[in-house]
Amino acid sequence: MLLAENAGAGTIIFNDFGPSNAYSSTTGWSFFQTSGPSGNATMANQFTPSGTYQLSQIDLALLFVSGTNAATVTLNSNTSGSPGAVLATWNLSGLPANQTCCTVQTLLPVSPLVLSSGTPYWIVVSEPFPNSIGYWAVNTTGVTGIAESNTGSGWFSCCSSLGAFDVQGNAVPEPATVTTGGLALLFIIVRKRLLRP
Repeated sequence: MLLAENAGAGTIIFNDFGPSNAYSSTTGWSFFQTSGPSGNATMANQFTPSGTYQLSQIDLALLFVSGTNAATVTLNSNTSGSPGAVLATWNLSGLPANQTCCTVQTLLPVSPLVLSSGTPYWIVVSEPFPNSIGYWAVNTTGVTGIAESNTGSGWFSCCSSLGAFDVQGNAVPEPATVTTGGLALLFIIVRKRLLRP
């Protein structure tokens, strides 16, 4: 879902939150580490920018279920339709309790990161501590997309309803725009020199 301008952090690149960051407090995708037969689960949702942006902010609806209250979030490139190389990492703690709404986790980049137009990216959420469970609440706006899970043996498509999140950024001028502006400035300088007595 692409929206227009956001005065706070730039342009909304992707957003599936409802009004006032609403999300489902009772439905979502678990990410966990357990010592039992279910093992581990890492969740990933894909988004694709329609323009080129410098990342300014990511917001996620993550909830705490049990164990150690923490989560690790990464922004990943795309490799063969699944999460690839890690581009940025955030370690979170103090997530709101399961079945509460509507507090979001805001992630800010620690260094400049450009998201390229038409290129898929992944937000990946995992549980960093043993015997702990977290919960990525799904959106309430009916937005579907590409979501995958990894239980230790590779990524697989798991679901169509996306977790609630948004991605924001500041538009990066296309090279052609910069070149055109540079040529116009050069023309003005040359013209002034030619007209000088």
